[in-house]
Amino acid sequence: MNHRVWDPMHKNYFQDTYLNQKGDPFIPGLHSLLLRLNSGKVQMGSGILDSKGTEIFEGDLVSLENCTPKEMLVCWDSGVFFLASLSGEYLADIYYCKKESNKTKIVGNINQKEKSNE
Repeated sequence: MNHRVWDPMHKNYFQDTYLNQKGDPFIPGLHSLLLRLNSGKVQMGSGILDSKGTEIFEGDLVSLENCTPKEMLVCWDSGVFFLASLSGEYLADIYYCKKESNKTKIVGNINQKEKSNE
């Protein structure tokens, strides 16, 4: 399973990450203590690809053609991925992104959306 880590201090993602036995992020070539001090947020990859072949991660904002709302948040909780409203309310199983992968687009992510609203 793929992971990525959001670094709130530098406002970017580290893609090639691993988790140690405690669940802390480890990034080859980077001192991982820095991320823990910056409260890095580990996000899980779903294994599902969007219409461009990009993996969909927890925290991504996706759009499915002909679906409402226009943007849905990909969430991971209790061992399952699901789609939620931007306020976190459950909308649907992530299965629909897989079933309609040719109509699913990643339109952003929650961290960069918060960054643009600052």
